[in-house]
Amino acid sequence: MVADALGATALPPAPSGPGLMGACLSLGSQRLTLPVAVYTGWQVIRATQTWEQGLASPDADELARTWLAVTATLQAAWGEPGQVARHDLYAARHVDTGTWISLVPETGPDRARDVLRGLEHERALWSAPEPHATTVHALTALLAWSLADPPTVVAPDAFAREFPRSCEALGMPPHPVPPLLACPDPRVAAFLIKELGGSLVAEPGGTALRPAPSARRNPIVELLGRPDGSIPLSPTLPHQGGG
Repeated sequence: MVADALGATALPPAPSGPGLMGACLSLGSQRLTLPVAVYTGWQVIRATQTWEQGLASPDADELARTWLAVTATLQAAWGEPGQVARHDLYAARHVDTGTWISLVPETGPDRARDVLRGLEHERALWSAPEPHATTVHALTALLAWSLADPPTVVAPDAFAREFPRSCEALGMPPHPVPPLLACPDPRVAAFLIKELGGSLVAEPGGTALRPAPSARRNPIVELLGRPDGSIPLSPTLPHQGGG
């Protein structure tokens, strides 16, 4: 997401210090593609090409609206030195070296969903040793759930085959599994058990994880858990009444 916001390219991690690896970005050129500038008073002293293009519109009305938003953002930043001030589509911070202002990149749930779908689309290119591969898959799925995307279900034979492998990949012994009406994503189930403890529970409408009591304050439980602390792992199935 950072690379996309800056118009950069994400590169493989590289050494960033003794015993440390860091994320790397390639900007592709010496000028960021993100519209950003530094002002001293009303005078711009440095700016990216995209910022200059935004303030050079041939449409007089559009240019006036843009400059009105920019000036209001700069004034808001001057009134709160050191703090990020937002106005319209812009954000600015006033510091000793000048006032930095930028067009705020697109954010929000829809943008996050786009990123997650992009990760899913490129799954074939993923290459990571365990336990990282299983962890990344599970975290991606949990982020999607937090954005109201429904959990997925898998065939019982696939769950029976993959769940023990996922437990092993995360360094756990095989975990007992009750008879399940709807089998969840095996890697997500294994990851949650690794992080939260507890056990899988078969419910009339699907499958849930009942975390260990010590995990009730875990951020995952607070984000995805029900009032009783359990986490649904499969879509709720319609109730099958008897005839």
